[in-house]
Amino acid sequence: MATARLDAASAAAARGNLKVFAEIGHEFARFLARFGTPSDLPDEQRIAAFRAALRPGEPPEGQYYLRQAFTHYLRAMRATDPKARAESLLLANVEVGLHEQTRLQPEIAAALEAPFGGAAELERRLLEALLPGNRLVRWARVALAALLGRRGPLRAATARLADTARAATRRVVTARLMRLALPDGTALDLGEDLRGGFPADLERLTDPELLALLRVVDPTEDSLVGTGARDWADLADRLHCITDLFRCQAQRPDLLSPPFTDAQVASVESGVLP
Repeated sequence: MATARLDAASAAAARGNLKVFAEIGHEFARFLARFGTPSDLPDEQRIAAFRAALRPGEPPEGQYYLRQAFTHYLRAMRATDPKARAESLLLANVEVGLHEQTRLQPEIAAALEAPFGGAAELERRLLEALLPGNRLVRWARVALAALLGRRGPLRAATARLADTARAATRRVVTARLMRLALPDGTALDLGEDLRGGFPADLERLTDPELLALLRVVDPTEDSLVGTGARDWADLADRLHCITDLFRCQAQRPDLLSPPFTDAQVASVESGVLP
């Protein structure tokens, strides 16, 4: 049973990773191919053509925030003022994060809820506890309830208990397992408030677009209080943590270092896990 739960969580995480690489990874590659080399065309014309290939509308289906993000990445690439560049990069990163996290909401929730097992499993276990050894009566009640579509007292109570158990599972997983390893060997427990502070260029923000977006996703302005996520499957809770994490870690040079050694890359390319 435990292995099945781990497999379910792993499968949900894998679906989410594939979704990110297939969509966002592809757009970053397309952006770098278009803007990583000189061109005789003006930036305005090239970015308009790039944006035109992205779907209008809000996520999860629309790509409005990706359209905005790559416009702001280009603005950061052309900026000469370090603070203006830092704020444009943060704005773009938060926009990509908002799109990504909205798109991945089903997979993230599924991964965190995998240990719970679902309402049907909970109902089966409750019936086993209430009617031990009486399989005929137990399964007859389940089959009859499913056949008639009735929501009797036991099923209603089980549904309420399932909602409570599902939420509790997400909170426990968030508190115990949501940890982010950094290149210097330190680890951040995402269920706890972020520590430290903001880099100098991002300590006092001035970009109007960035400030407007932060009012949507960051309920604790210019503060790390409350950034620890209670429930990583809650989109707003998760975005609050991620937004301030991006701001805190925005100017760490070691985050740009390759994540794998040459030997590990060779193993992956040969089809072997490093």
